[in-house]
Amino acid sequence: MSAGYEVEDAPDSNIQGSVQPNGNKKTKKSTCFKIVKGSFLTCLIAPPFLFFIVFSTVTVIFGGICYVTLVRNQSDSCEESCGQNTPDNWSLKTNCKIWDHNETLTSYIKENLQIDKKYVEEVEIKPSQKDLEKFGNILYNWNEESTISAYHYRAHNETAKQKTIIVTHDFRGCKRSFTSLMVSAMLQKNGYDVLSLTMRNHGKSESNGGFVTFGSQENFDVSAAFTYLNKTLDNVGFYGVGMGAASTIISLNLKAQSEGKTALFLDSMSCDMENTMKMYLKERYGEKISPEYLFWQMCQSSPVFSRFSCIPFQFDTLKTSMDLKQNENTTAHAFHFEHNKNNAVYNYENTEKCIKNIEENKILEVSQKITDYNVEGENEWKPFKNQNGCNTQGTNMLQDMKNYERRLISFFDNKLL
Repeated sequence: MSAGYEVEDAPDSNIQGSVQPNGNKKTKKSTCFKIVKGSFLTCLIAPPFLFFIVFSTVTVIFGGICYVTLVRNQSDSCEESCGQNTPDNWSLKTNCKIWDHNETLTSYIKENLQIDKKYVEEVEIKPSQKDLEKFGNILYNWNEESTISAYHYRAHNETAKQKTIIVTHDFRGCKRSFTSLMVSAMLQKNGYDVLSLTMRNHGKSESNGGFVTFGSQENFDVSAAFTYLNKTLDNVGFYGVGMGAASTIISLNLKAQSEGKTALFLDSMSCDMENTMKMYLKERYGEKISPEYLFWQMCQSSPVFSRFSCIPFQFDTLKTSMDLKQNENTTAHAFHFEHNKNNAVYNYENTEKCIKNIEENKILEVSQKITDYNVEGENEWKPFKNQNGCNTQGTNMLQDMKNYERRLISFFDNKLL
């Protein structure tokens, strides 16, 4: 046998390598070494590292889609959809034809709920200095020059009650939304001054990133409005719908703004937002993808898009309701809750958790009007194309507007004393 002779591997042979002239075996390089040049340690680490990179990228992409879909708001979206609405000339813009083309509603609004512009002033409101000093470290990109926009309605002198109601809107709404305009008009014509807000990241108010927090940051806008009015708490009432209701209740609990008893009329309040969003993800993407997994993806990707990160946010409605439940020294505020059990956005099962917690504090006065309306109709708003989306935050007031107004005025007349 010559010194340079080598034995080739045979398909059926047990020989695992080539015999070198010195008799040593030559081991074949694995596929990993062919792809990744380096040591055995590098080859061992590279595959899981690549998997982590791919998995993280997919998580950020799909989680980001969910996060942006659910929590991102284009600040001018309300101005685009409701920009033509003003207190003296407005119409329903609900995305549901069954409401928008209802002649009875249209006629009632035109005849009874248009407010002469001489009684309305558009104002800008700056943050409460106390809030900036106490909570400045969590008020992301918000300072003494930041402003929110509002309509300040004045009651007729002959009917004025010297009481003001702060009105707050839902996610992707503003002071021009039909819920804000309708309730403000009902209150104004019955003798109440009204301060109707457009909260941060909405409408003409300033943006601090474009992401909403369902009350965690927006509650400071309610506080700013209260400071702007320069009134005692027993002369100010609160109306909120959806996210606005959550912002109101967090603000009241968080800052204990002043001594005195107030009244809160809260429609379709958002509560337990984690479960609310999981239910939304299930409705939108079906059973093929776990809503828990999508929510987890959303939470993992959220820091990439927003400093506020994931739900639950720092100040949360469900936690606030627990605080109210346990606080025996709470002032005897009055709460009235409205909700439609078929609400396609804020499921009643979630909101009911907050209501029950608040009811358990016997010092608080709680009343509620829970309905079971099922309004047939397609919502033209894209996220609810395939749902019965006409059952949303305005259902109670639109289904029975006159009685809704009676409940609203009666509540504040009797509880805001």
